[in-house]
Amino acid sequence: MARYNEILVGRFNRGLGKLLSIKGDSPSPQVASEIMPVFPIALGTDTDFLFGIDTFGVSIVVGAVAAQLSFTQLFNPSTSGVIAEILHISGVLAAATDVMTIAIGPGTAQGAGATVARFDARTKKLQSIQITSGASAAPFGSTTAFWASQGPAGSAVVPLVPIPRIPLLPGDALIIAEGTVNSTIRVNLIWKERVIEDSEKGA
Repeated sequence: MARYNEILVGRFNRGLGKLLSIKGDSPSPQVASEIMPVFPIALGTDTDFLFGIDTFGVSIVVGAVAAQLSFTQLFNPSTSGVIAEILHISGVLAAATDVMTIAIGPGTAQGAGATVARFDARTKKLQSIQITSGASAAPFGSTTAFWASQGPAGSAVVPLVPIPRIPLLPGDALIIAEGTVNSTIRVNLIWKERVIEDSEKGA
């Protein structure tokens, strides 16, 4: 039986059902037939903790190594059970002609660990994302490059995030690496983590 103002675009109903793990028929089969007052609840970073979201950050300096490319990696282990959202990436290049490249894709652990800062004092757990850095002749592995940035050298900080938010799912790594061997880099990162829901683990 057809409904008044029935919603015929199924992806919105399916998305709502998956988001809230709703069982049964479509949770929102039709648009409201009258004007309704809506009072949005203001949500910000201060309320992230209430929704199981933790924010972390790190600033890493990677020294120059002969014949090696300096890199920083964010690796989400396949068994982490979390999804990360990268909010900020910036870096300092060693020379004006240097290019810093960002790649994402299937990853493995590499490099040495770094000390990570938590942003909310209520956060009681350590981050699940592995933050490492080091030098390698081939740091990108199976990842695919999607962004390259060139800018002033020395003290100038170059913003590197091409889109506001980059998801990092279990099994994937995001790698930021210098394009010139034997070069020093500094990388600044901010990201959020939350438990991945069962409904998000597959299509």
